[in-house]
Amino acid sequence: MRDKKNNLVNDKYGQIKLRNSDSEIRTSLEYPEPFPLYPGESVAEMDKILTIPRDCAARLECLRNFHDEEAKKDRIAGDEWLIFGPCLYIPKIEVKLEKVMKPEVIKSNQALKIRARRDCKDSKGEERKAGDYWLIRDRGFYLPAIDEDVIEKLNAHIITESFAIHLRANEGFTDIYGNERKYDEEWLISSDISTSHIIDVHEDFVQEVPVTILSSDEYCYINDPVNEKGVNQLGKKILRCGPCSFFVRPGESIDGGIRRVYILTEHEALLLKAIENFVEEDGTERLAGDRWMVNGPARYTPVVTVEIIEKRNSIAMDKNEGIYVRDIRTGSIRSVKGETYMLKAHEELWEMQLDNMVQTLLGIPETQKTNKLVSYHCPFNAAVQVYDYKNKTSRVV
Repeated sequence: MRDKKNNLVNDKYGQIKLRNSDSEIRTSLEYPEPFPLYPGESVAEMDKILTIPRDCAARLECLRNFHDEEAKKDRIAGDEWLIFGPCLYIPKIEVKLEKVMKPEVIKSNQALKIRARRDCKDSKGEERKAGDYWLIRDRGFYLPAIDEDVIEKLNAHIITESFAIHLRANEGFTDIYGNERKYDEEWLISSDISTSHIIDVHEDFVQEVPVTILSSDEYCYINDPVNEKGVNQLGKKILRCGPCSFFVRPGESIDGGIRRVYILTEHEALLLKAIENFVEEDGTERLAGDRWMVNGPARYTPVVTVEIIEKRNSIAMDKNEGIYVRDIRTGSIRSVKGETYMLKAHEELWEMQLDNMVQTLLGIPETQKTNKLVSYHCPFNAAVQVYDYKNKTSRVV
């Protein structure tokens, strides 16, 4: 022990008094000359003075209350602070050196994810609450403050014309592009917005979205398309025709995949039905349930208000061949023979119901459809009586 004049203090027996269980640090600045160890003293360890390099800092923790002469403030046990280099660190018994912190290097397309250990202000003067996360995007060296922890270094996602990234907000915030995002909102970042993107602390990466490409002979339907405000129009469907390229946005889906445009020859046609009222490009008004034909040669892309019932081909018939045709509006049935015939929009093939015995007598195979005109080859020098059930008359052929 020493008095106020730094002289040794003796007890009544002339022995040097000791501060039992205490420690002190002696440096060459205070003890330039060699000194003896008194009974009861011992050297714990001998270290060199620590040099703190440029752009680095020493993280210190106060172990007991004392007055810091360098900072000219009182330190309380538990306080933490930094000493920035370049300088020499003179250790104190009241202070614990936690570690020497090296600066983090932030390169192009990188960012540091920071967490606040307690309420503080960040490097830009913004208030942060304990547990808050944020990103440091500025290129160069960054040395975290005493109330900051570096969580990880983030690399940017590179965005090309072939891929976009799908993001989801984990809380409401304003993104780096100035757009307000609501909780659980989803959106795309494409090359039109940025060529690279670092996932923010309020964003979750969902997936990469490949570009959808349509050639001049392709089209598709988009369900629940996104409007100009970025909101899905639920229940709506739009048509996209090629050639074009686009990204399917969150909430959208391609109905039935990519389809081929219908190319019709002169012997082909499409039977169409209107799903809802609409007006065609040529001004023709269609009501829901209307049926009509598009005859070839033609190139046809069906709009979203049209259902394609079937694709029809002209039926070529010899002079001794025919078919039964039924008018779905009136229910009347007629036969058409000896010509090439295309069914109209209100017509369909009709199958005559024949029992097995009649088919056997007429020589018609059981697997053959009976929408073809039923004919009987009368042998030479023979006659056949034909009965008309409709008019209840008979005749001899």
